[in-house]
Amino acid sequence: SGGGMDRLQLSAALPIRRGYLEAIYESNAFQEDDLLSVRLNAVAPLGLPRPLSGAPYSLRVAMAGAEPRQADGSVSFRLSRRSELSLAAAWNKGVGAPVLSIGLATRQPLARVQARVQSQADGTPQTSVFAEGAVAWGPGAGLQTLPNTGAGSGGVTGHVFRDLDGDGAFGPGDEPVPGAEVLVAGLRTAADERGEYALWEVPPYEITAVRVDTLKLGDPGWVPSRPEFLLRPTPHVFTRIDVALVRTRELAGGITSPAGDLPIGGITVELVEAATGEVRTVATFSDGEFYVSRIRPGEYDLRVSQRSLDALGARAEPASVRLVVPAEGDDPLVEAPPIRIYRNR
Repeated sequence: SGGGMDRLQLSAALPIRRGYLEAIYESNAFQEDDLLSVRLNAVAPLGLPRPLSGAPYSLRVAMAGAEPRQADGSVSFRLSRRSELSLAAAWNKGVGAPVLSIGLATRQPLARVQARVQSQADGTPQTSVFAEGAVAWGPGAGLQTLPNTGAGSGGVTGHVFRDLDGDGAFGPGDEPVPGAEVLVAGLRTAADERGEYALWEVPPYEITAVRVDTLKLGDPGWVPSRPEFLLRPTPHVFTRIDVALVRTRELAGGITSPAGDLPIGGITVELVEAATGEVRTVATFSDGEFYVSRIRPGEYDLRVSQRSLDALGARAEPASVRLVVPAEGDDPLVEAPPIRIYRNR
């Protein structure tokens, strides 16, 4: 007001064992005196009897000079995996009797329930009960109760399967992958015995990546048809993302020099995926042969890198070879026709 400073607050925190100690200085134009508060936030030692063991607690005292003006404290006890008890007290000089409160929070199958009884400054009690939960349904996910949260969130569901017929869609001829782990927005879940997975509490509206943890698949010869799937979740709706695993193939080929006047070892060969433009490179062995592993199904262009041709002063015939890596079949090897290199005239 009038360009002056209405409020100033300075704080400093010091880490201590099992918590931290904080000092806060506050000057407020609307308060008579400046306040200096000291707050302790810590966790009780684990060796104490339950429920004291590991209980978080907080204590604060505020002084105006040498006179105490405010004090408050709280502690929480975990009664079970589903229930937590909290106690709190607060005192303000000149307001009246201290305010005391006791709260119980419990997670039930259908909702998270919080009940609190609190005394007022005049000594009369006030009781409040709050319940929060949600129910979500989606194809493949069924009906799910969400006792912790869920309102405003989105969900992702689908199948993880081996795409045996190569059509990219889950069907009778495909093989589900039980136990496949799916990662969505930092959350992780595992597919059930039918290869189905479902995740809720995914932040809506934000572009989110859906991935399969390939390290947990067991067989490295099967990989997702795409490294990740991007979606923008809609609140209160399950978005379906089926993850098809495809069998990878091995590519073998060779570079030859019909005139025998050019070295054929150490030449860089490029494999370009037609759909994405992604380039993989490999160097030929001393006999001109090369080998590329774990190639997803699709169309590829195979060529000798221009840098290698420039270094040799050579040209390649053909300049590029179009290859089709099949999605079906059990043959793990795809053989590329030979590429010949000639010295430039």
